[in-house]
Amino acid sequence: MGTSPSHALADYAGIFEDPAYGRVHITCTNDSLAFKFNQYELPLYHYHYDRFMTPDDQLYGKWSLMFSTDAQGDISQLKISLDEKEVIFNRVADPRLRDPDFLKKLAGQYENGGSRAVIEVKNGELVIMSAPPQHLNPYKGNMFRIKEFSDQIVEFIFDETGNPVGLKVTADGNSVLMNKML
Repeated sequence: MGTSPSHALADYAGIFEDPAYGRVHITCTNDSLAFKFNQYELPLYHYHYDRFMTPDDQLYGKWSLMFSTDAQGDISQLKISLDEKEVIFNRVADPRLRDPDFLKKLAGQYENGGSRAVIEVKNGELVIMSAPPQHLNPYKGNMFRIKEFSDQIVEFIFDETGNPVGLKVTADGNSVLMNKML
């Protein structure tokens, strides 16, 4: 009693994945959450903070789901007790952020005054060619996390025709804008 989720219900919606157990789909419709996992599809109700429960279903039992946030405060993981252990499902990034054609559009040279960043596609992922190289992991929207520094975000900026024109690097609450060079 008296607790509420840390985020709007729509923020919990998405696909979460574990390599061994597969995917869990969380949907938000009319301010209600539901979860689908394998053959299970049940509504969720808020229990306590970022913990949600299913009704005690006669066929599927009762499920408890616990959501976790990342360094940016976004919902990034889902924990479920399965096979007598806690299994962590990680949020799946927008599939477009792994599309080779989309990644090629983002590659190039970006500059701001005297600072320059060269981004290349290497083995199907974006890499900032610095010493040492920094790998960009798909995050959400047009954003990637720097793999080596998960609290740092690289967000690509697009013009009205969908072409990348710049990027914004955010670290420790500070942002740097860089323009894409032709």
